[in-house]
Amino acid sequence: MTTVSYIIGFVALVGGIVQVIKILADRHRGAGFAFSIITACVTIICAVTALIFPSAVMSVYPMIIGLFIIIDGAFKLQTVINSKRYNLKMWWFLLIIACLTIFGGFLCVRVRLADDNFGLFSFILGASLTICGIQNFFSLFYLGKIVKRAAAEFNKNALDVTEDAVVADSYINTDPKRIKEEILSIDNKKPVNTADFEDIKETEKIDK
Repeated sequence: MTTVSYIIGFVALVGGIVQVIKILADRHRGAGFAFSIITACVTIICAVTALIFPSAVMSVYPMIIGLFIIIDGAFKLQTVINSKRYNLKMWWFLLIIACLTIFGGFLCVRVRLADDNFGLFSFILGASLTICGIQNFFSLFYLGKIVKRAAAEFNKNALDVTEDAVVADSYINTDPKRIKEEILSIDNKKPVNTADFEDIKETEKIDK
């Protein structure tokens, strides 16, 4: 257990330092800069704590890792929702994997780690992380399809708006009598002769 604590602490420390360097080297610092740097610093602090107090930290590892897995599975539910929205096949498979991931994280949180049940925890953790990895792989695959379909839908809506704008512009530059004729044709579902409505006032034309 102590060896595992050292390994996890070392890997987390290296990952945190690399993340800090990557964040500081990026010149395009958006709204998420503060959150990213705080997350990286917290990772380094936890890693150092794990290296200094391996035995004490080992008792809370199941809860930390379990919460991480639960949060990761919960975020992937958004991918499930988007997959169903854009009618992607096998969206239900993503839902099952996300639920299994959350359930595995819950089991990790519930485990009380000790020498006599370390094997059980290792099995639960390994299974949960395996499912989590499968979930991330398929989520990444489906995310590409979601982005493509969302872009296609956006382009279609933009095209419709552009066409509406062109039609509106053509109507603005069209003779009022022709506008009245087309509107009345649409309203009555049949052609209308504008000569029959010469007595309509100008204000009524504008209202139409």
